[in-house]
Amino acid sequence: MTVADLARAHAGSLAPSAGGYESWFLRAASPDGRLAIWLRYTVHKPVGGAAVGSLWLTLFDAGSAHPVALKTTCAPHELEFPDAGEHVRIGGSAIGPGHAHGAIALDGVGSADWALAFSSDQHAAATLPYDALYRWAIPRAKPASIHPATTLSGTITVGQRSIDVGGWRGCVGHNWGSEHTHEWLWLQAADLGDETSWLDCAIGRMPVGPLLSPWIGGGWLCLDGVRHRLGTGRGVLHSRVSIGAAGARFVLANTQLTLSGQIDAPPESSVAWQYGNPDGTKRAVVHCSIARMRLELRDRSGPARTLTATGVGYEHGGGEAQAAVYAAPFTDP
Repeated sequence: MTVADLARAHAGSLAPSAGGYESWFLRAASPDGRLAIWLRYTVHKPVGGAAVGSLWLTLFDAGSAHPVALKTTCAPHELEFPDAGEHVRIGGSAIGPGHAHGAIALDGVGSADWALAFSSDQHAAATLPYDALYRWAIPRAKPASIHPATTLSGTITVGQRSIDVGGWRGCVGHNWGSEHTHEWLWLQAADLGDETSWLDCAIGRMPVGPLLSPWIGGGWLCLDGVRHRLGTGRGVLHSRVSIGAAGARFVLANTQLTLSGQIDAPPESSVAWQYGNPDGTKRAVVHCSIARMRLELRDRSGPARTLTATGVGYEHGGGEAQAAVYAAPFTDP
């Protein structure tokens, strides 16, 4: 699937009676993995209601007591889906091919603004294990990576703090659907030792009658410039997730590779918030963009490898709220 396929807006074409959500997001971490930014341009359309756009900004700093999280929601008429040059525009803020800019100003809470450019020689990556799943009603959530590994330039200002993000590595992603996954784990590492090796994946489970399905994963591991699609073939039966108080363990596979990972996401470096569904229900979420990761790779055709990364993006959604994690002072939408 092309960048255009995976970046195309969906919320603007929803019927008045329908509900849906959509977000374009950008995350990147400093070379030492101690600072990171997480930006989201989101659309929330309740069932039978008008769509609204929101801007989210979170700054993660390993030297701070907790992340700084800001969010603002604009009026319905301030949400636009331009024909070209931008994926979405919310008020005066926008994200599009190769650029993102915006500002948040909240009286008595804080402010931020950003003007960023990003470049990548990595083409788009469809996160779901089979492209056909993007055309089907199930799963209800459709994650994708527009740029699974990208390099930033520009500046972000949070309060009185101005940060040059030149050379930071991260990703630009997109997701949309009629409902957030019941429970999910999302992981992204833009640099597994060098800029030709990265990981971008998601693992989720959903209700099946009164029960929950097994964990089903998809995504990509790129090693030395060679991509490996995960969650396909017999690998669909081998996804595993174990969530802990400070991270997770997981297994993803395909017919050739088995990838086992350990994610360390300290509670003091994480943030908790909620993602709203179009029907009014919520999903509790914990996110950390300065997590650490260790991967063990077993390859049927070659030797085992161990990979490590810092400044990793980690998100667990649909679990229980964690009291030890800083709770962002806003709701969704």
